[in-house]
Amino acid sequence: MPAIQNLTIRSKVALAFGLVLAVTLGLGLFAIERLGHVHERAANTRDNWFPAARALGDYAFETMRVRQMEAVIITAPAEIAASELQLMTKIAGDAQKAWARYRRENLSPEAHVQADRIAAGWDAYMALDMRLRNMIAANQDASAIFAFYAGDMRRAYADWRDVLVQLIDLQAREGERNFRAGDMAYRSARGWIYGAIGLAILLATAAGLFMIVSIGRPVRGLTGLMNRLATGDMSITVEGTERRDEIGDMAQAVQVFKDGLAERDRLHAELERRARIDPLTGILNRRAFRELLEREVARARRHGRELSLAMIDVDHFKSINDALGHGTGDRFLVAITEAVSAALRSEDLFGRYGGEEFVVAFAETDLAGAIQAAERLRVAIAGIRLEHEGRMYGITASLGVASFGDLRGESGETIDSVINTADQALYNAKAAGRNRVLPFKPTLVANSAA
Repeated sequence: MPAIQNLTIRSKVALAFGLVLAVTLGLGLFAIERLGHVHERAANTRDNWFPAARALGDYAFETMRVRQMEAVIITAPAEIAASELQLMTKIAGDAQKAWARYRRENLSPEAHVQADRIAAGWDAYMALDMRLRNMIAANQDASAIFAFYAGDMRRAYADWRDVLVQLIDLQAREGERNFRAGDMAYRSARGWIYGAIGLAILLATAAGLFMIVSIGRPVRGLTGLMNRLATGDMSITVEGTERRDEIGDMAQAVQVFKDGLAERDRLHAELERRARIDPLTGILNRRAFRELLEREVARARRHGRELSLAMIDVDHFKSINDALGHGTGDRFLVAITEAVSAALRSEDLFGRYGGEEFVVAFAETDLAGAIQAAERLRVAIAGIRLEHEGRMYGITASLGVASFGDLRGESGETIDSVINTADQALYNAKAAGRNRVLPFKPTLVANSAA
């Protein structure tokens, strides 16, 4: 049976109806013609829609690689960034080649309109990319480069990506229409064949059943899989990819399309994750920390539990950047992140608040416990040593601690007030000589003001 299964559809039709030629030659030729129509539909899908879907998937993948390389370049040292720029140029060229293959396909008018929008959006984005390269080549401030990358470029990329997702959805709908058209052609042919089977002998009945099993079931199955993919069901398993006939081609194309949708979902999830993670340290950024802190405050208030906050600021960090370079400064920030993360509990929250400032939320911890925990963090930071040009350097940090107070009811400080309180305590720690932990005390505020 595997040898028969691997025959082309036209060969299967010839084999099946050759056996019943003695019963009615005209009936056999008519059935072949109808099934040839099914083959024409399948070939049309194979030769037009599948290549376009593959090219579009390649284009989406390569453009995502461009975005990822940009993220690498803006955080990499200068000597690495230069080589990475060459690689990104190659990747951008691969994306343009994939796009050119897609535009050469037999696209629908609606797809042409969407494709023009994508081309214009990508040209605009690549203009921003060139501006980013010029900023890097001019050794502009890293914060300005990152702000441009996370601001104008991110918005332009998000707008372009939305149009690309629309085109992918359009491609999926067109593919579904192609499969439905093939299924309708098959059903029409099957109706004629069934009518003829009633006038044929048992051999004709057997031949008709063979056609249903060999072609109808796989086509219906693949159509059903496409319907489920269109509804977002990614749990399907595509069977028949090992076949060497048109059904095998269809199955392989469905698998490629499924993989493309999975990759799209993965890239979307990755973009969401990158929007919440600080690219240098790998911990929560300010926005993500604030969101999780709001949930933690609500949970603490609901269960009547304590919650405290510590603001961390690296001492003399500007002097470190000026004396040792921003690259070493970044290494210190990463080392601080690792030291603090190792000293925290799994239920605590840790994020980068901006620049050299970090913030920690101590779950189920009162002010006294938070002071002790913050002292452990200070000691861990003070123990950091990094080598630069043959010499070892250390670093210290000042910490300000505040508590949310009574969270057993609707009363209690707001998030902004506690953050401001911890920030004032941090200011007091700086004013008192740095490299220390201080809780918020109103008397200290009055004295520092005096």
